[in-house]
Amino acid sequence: VSRKTIRFNELKAALTGISGRTLSQRLRDLEGQRMVKREVHDEMPVRVEYSLTPRGAQVATLALPLVLYLRASD
Repeated sequence: VSRKTIRFNELKAALTGISGRTLSQRLRDLEGQRMVKREVHDEMPVRVEYSLTPRGAQVATLALPLVLYLRASD
């Protein structure tokens, strides 16, 4: 995915089978590990966007071959 930011509901729709609560917790965990940046825009309704940090992008690049292998094994 070449997008720089993604909104919570867009991310939830792309990840089938995950609850909003679980996704929210995982995103908080990734934010705590400095993998994801959370940006809150003061609008009504509140807009929250997520993006990978440079560290998160590096980990994603390194993990991509493993993810592709696991998908091919299904």
